[in-house]
Amino acid sequence: MMEDHGWAAYWSNGKPRLFILVHTASSTRKEVCIKVGAVWKHAGETDMQGWRRAYREGCRTTRIVVRPFGGTP
Repeated sequence: MMEDHGWAAYWSNGKPRLFILVHTASSTRKEVCIKVGAVWKHAGETDMQGWRRAYREGCRTTRIVVRPFGGTP
């Protein structure tokens, strides 16, 4: 079976439990930070400044395993 590893963002303060932001899945941690930061930045800020803001609010990154749909663990 084919599988690959990647990175994604998740909310560490999710209620009732943690949840992964699937749309942030990327091959590198930096790409994830840039994707999240682009949403969180204010006018005139960089993506990484936006990422720091999201991080302070509870957003984190984690390694993920990517498998074809229907693949077994």
